[in-house]
Amino acid sequence: MTEEIAITEEKEVSVLGGIAIEQYGGISVLAVTEKQSEILIKPVEISEIDIKPTGEIYMCHIQYRRRLNAAFGIGQWALKPIGGFIKTQKSNYGGKTQQTVCREYAMYISGKFAASAIGEATYIEENMQMTWSDACEATKSNAIMRCCKDIGIGLEMWDRKFTEQFKKEHCVCVFRKGSPKPHWRLKDSEPFHDEAGKPAGKPETRPPQAVVPKTIPVKTSIVSAVKEVIKNNTGGPDAYLYRMSDKVATYTTDREEFKALAKTAKDAGLMILLTHKNDIAKTIVDIEILEPDLDINSPAGLAGLQEASDALTGA
Repeated sequence: MTEEIAITEEKEVSVLGGIAIEQYGGISVLAVTEKQSEILIKPVEISEIDIKPTGEIYMCHIQYRRRLNAAFGIGQWALKPIGGFIKTQKSNYGGKTQQTVCREYAMYISGKFAASAIGEATYIEENMQMTWSDACEATKSNAIMRCCKDIGIGLEMWDRKFTEQFKKEHCVCVFRKGSPKPHWRLKDSEPFHDEAGKPAGKPETRPPQAVVPKTIPVKTSIVSAVKEVIKNNTGGPDAYLYRMSDKVATYTTDREEFKALAKTAKDAGLMILLTHKNDIAKTIVDIEILEPDLDINSPAGLAGLQEASDALTGA
């Protein structure tokens, strides 16, 4: 059942051949500058988007009004009602009578017709937080949002691929106590006061995170070691550390035995397995002298092994 609320409207008409016809003054002649166009079609910011519990994403009417004011100036655009409010009767919703209020509007910019749309809003008489005027105002705001499609504002809200991706990345679906259907909300918004958990289904998947090692082993040989004194400004004893370098990087340690092992290996012409922390200073945590890679089945290999052994033992 529909009920039209009668409201007297003045219509722009002209007479052509004795027949009165409605005029849309300036239709399809609105001139938009390049700067205005950039403002109108500027991509929507993620922070401007919200989602209804039923799963439809939207941008608040305030954002549309701000974009219109920024592009054309305050007072340079307006909505003109076409006809009266129409109230459509619907079935009960949670024991309350839910109705839809509709009204058609035309949008004018700089005195020229730009778009038209039918706005709608839900009205529940039993809801003490909602008045008839609230529903009528919401109908107008909804019409603004729909008219703005024709001039390029917020087109992402009507793009299915965009909306599905937004819901996947920024929204979550949850159950609420007493409700048979799950409701949607933003991931970073406060949970519903009666939230009861997520619906069963595919678990959320996250891309695998790279494993950052705590220590890194390096097969190398130290070519230099510099002792660096760290002054203690509090009156206590000075500290020291060694900066030990190979041909690629510089490592740090405050343990003298590590420096001695590196020197021994250097004197013997042997490689070391140096393990350091994965930090900026490359702090050494262990040094192990590696056996020479020699062929002990040949005279040259045996001689090299003996030479390394003599160097290690100080013979």
